[in-house]
This record gives sequence, structure tokens and C-alpha cells, in this order.
Amino acid sequence: MKKSRKVNIMKNINIIYCYPDFIKVGTDINLVRIVDENIKETIIIYASVNDSSRKSKNVCGKAVDKIEKDFKINITNTNVGAEINLCNVDSTIDFENVVNKIKENENKIKSLSDLSKVDEFVQKLYFSSNND
Repeated sequence: MKKSRKVNIMKNINIIYCYPDFIKVGTDINLVRIVDENIKETIIIYASVNDSSRKSKNVCGKAVDKIEKDFKINITNTNVGAEINLCNVDSTIDFENVVNKIKENENKIKSLSDLSKVDEFVQKLYFSSNND
């Protein structure tokens, strides 16, 4: 009869907060990186400029179309390469809300067993709050 051995599984999920000292990569702004040290893969939550939104503005009595810049908040899991839009925000001021959602759930995220579960959990955080 084999004896069962207790295996001490170390949690290997680390969170790196890039905001407010964010890192700009091309046109993207990294906000948070969630790293699985076991497999050396990362979930990146980042903002990218979405300047396709047009707003009509009254300038000196004339209606003028103005392109307003807002940001798409995306998530990429480097293990699978999929990019998913989590939400849109109006300005860089809203980046703090995005980061705080991760901070508020940091212990839960770090307790998850692997990066795919973290990815699923983070997406649910954003999609459930956007539907409220």
C-alpha cells in the first residue's frame, strides 16, 4: 500500500501593477501584468487608444464633428494569444478604476491554480460589472 504524500504547492501567480507608472508599448499602455512563474506566461491588462468615436460639438454656433479619444481596456493571455476587449473608458483618469478592480481581488487571483483560471476570473470581473 502506497503512502500518500503531501505536496506543498507554492502559489506562483504574481501581480505587477504598471499603473500609475505605466509602460507604453507602441500605442498600448500596460496597466497590470499577472504572471504565472511556473510556465513563464502572462496576462496583460492594457489600454489602447480608440479614436474612432466622434462627437458633435457646437463651436461658435457651428456644429463640428470632433474626434474624441477614449480607450479600450483589453486583456491578452500570452499563453493562448487571444485579445479580448474588457471595457471602454473615457480617459486616463479611469485607468485607476481598472487597476483597483484587480487590487480588490488580488488574494483571490493569487489563490487560483493556473493562468487559464485567472484569465476566466478576470474576464468575469469586468463583464459582470459592465452588465450591472
